[in-house]
Amino acid sequence: MRNMTSRGRIASLACILCISVSASAQTTTHPSADPKGGSDVSFDQRSPLSELKIQHLRYGLEVTPAHAYDIAKERFFLNVPEAYDAGGHWGVIVWSNAGRGGGGPTDFIDAAAKRKLIWVSPCNAGNERGVGARIGLALDAVFNLRQRYALDEKRTFIAGVSGGGKVSQMAAMAYPDVFDGAICCVGANWYRDIAVPGKANTAWPATFRKPPTQFFVEARDHVAFALITGAKDRNREPVHAIYDQGFTAEKFKHVTLWDVPGMGHQSPPIEWFEKALDEMDAAAKRREHKMKLPATRRS
Repeated sequence: MRNMTSRGRIASLACILCISVSASAQTTTHPSADPKGGSDVSFDQRSPLSELKIQHLRYGLEVTPAHAYDIAKERFFLNVPEAYDAGGHWGVIVWSNAGRGGGGPTDFIDAAAKRKLIWVSPCNAGNERGVGARIGLALDAVFNLRQRYALDEKRTFIAGVSGGGKVSQMAAMAYPDVFDGAICCVGANWYRDIAVPGKANTAWPATFRKPPTQFFVEARDHVAFALITGAKDRNREPVHAIYDQGFTAEKFKHVTLWDVPGMGHQSPPIEWFEKALDEMDAAAKRREHKMKLPATRRS
């Protein structure tokens, strides 16, 4: 196994430049002066889909002050590879941290760049924040980047470790009209109780509500999910159970479970993350359409 120290380096959050996005929700612009490389940025627009009332409709979020936030006060780590060009079918991957700080493992960011993926990560969206803020900021990041860069809308992914992996899964299940895939490292959850194998009358409780039918079906049939756990991961048992009793039982078409030998509760080795990125792209290329439904439409 490769040395975890080099893999776990967190990208620098030096405040190189602050981006203020002012394009309207209906207008897409791709300014030629957008920065490249790693930078600390801010946005001034929220995605219409990040509104708490919409999140409530999508996955049952309880609308409380714990999930509220001011987009103008939030920061994001953004990495736009030097090779970016407007005609290159570039995509975006949102990294959801479990702890404070933006960025992500340096080798993960590099692997994304090699696959023509812009990397973005909210700087304060760890486990201590409300889920509504964490998913909301991910949606906001995609929304704002689509105003500034020419992006292939069928190459929009989300990933994270532990609590960030759970948030990534929920976001992709609830918003298949935004995300094409989720990489869930050492963390997964489900919309109904999952029985603990071998323990009668014991279950891991549901943590969100099943999305409305049209969104659930879209996620089941067209969104890719990669679950990565390891032999020493404390979440290994629930991840396997959610794969079996959740994804497999519900007949999800693009879900993969990888059990990394010797890995604990941590970011996976880079080769496994690269495999997951390739799985995301393979499924996205097979996606013939992407649903376009009003944000407030009910099932």
